[in-house]
Amino acid sequence: MCTEVKQIRCESQCDCLQCTQVISMTNFSRRLKLILISFIALSLGAIGIFTWTYFDQKNPPEVVNPTKDLLVQYSRQWGLGDEVIVHVSHDREYIWYVDQGSTGFANSSNCGPTSVEMVSRWYNPAKIALSSDLRKKYHPMGGWWYGADIENALSDTSIPFEVVPITLAEELVDLLDLGNILIVNNNMELISRNSNQLQRTGRFYEGVTGHYFVVKGYARVDHKLYFEVYDPFSMSLTYADTTYMGKNRYYLSDDLILSMEQWYPFVYVIAPMKNE
Repeated sequence: MCTEVKQIRCESQCDCLQCTQVISMTNFSRRLKLILISFIALSLGAIGIFTWTYFDQKNPPEVVNPTKDLLVQYSRQWGLGDEVIVHVSHDREYIWYVDQGSTGFANSSNCGPTSVEMVSRWYNPAKIALSSDLRKKYHPMGGWWYGADIENALSDTSIPFEVVPITLAEELVDLLDLGNILIVNNNMELISRNSNQLQRTGRFYEGVTGHYFVVKGYARVDHKLYFEVYDPFSMSLTYADTTYMGKNRYYLSDDLILSMEQWYPFVYVIAPMKNE
């Protein structure tokens, strides 16, 4: 039998049966570890490629401006339809969407202040009215905003606006065709609910009635008219590509008009700065 001394000297060509078995088992263990490590690495790589491919197909990388080409590519996956006939979007080359969930105190009621903040970012990024500051000035103890609050906040921020009555969807289209964006106050319960988290049409939350948001464009897809909105009520909810769910959401024109008729059939019209 191999003595303890011989076991210590096994690296010096000890060829007894026991030492040979030890060396063989050691080599086998090393090979097994290398095989397992290679398998795990290949598996993780395959999962990564699948995940990237899946989400890239379902949700494109976040873009500031959803151009018509992008809408054409994803209109069916987003729930709008097949053929994009017209797409108008008054966007900027910088991010101006704001999630009211990030606005601090009374964030669940900050759709009004957040809509004004978004408009201020769109109108003049050099003079932004922060939602938190607007909340401190108007109804600092919390609660809903009303028409007078929107008008005062816009005036305080030196943003010209006009209040226009609305009865037809095409009236909204005409205002948008002039390059304006709009603040709407409606009853969100009358906007169709869509629980499909891969799609970007319809209401994506519960428990909201009176609500302010920004209408920034429209799209005619197949035989339907959608309005493209910045709905601030994301409350940190995002798509798989990390885009806020309220950003570039599409509401059916019939739903929007009905929801306005039942709540506040007027819009606040904001034109771009005169030097644009």
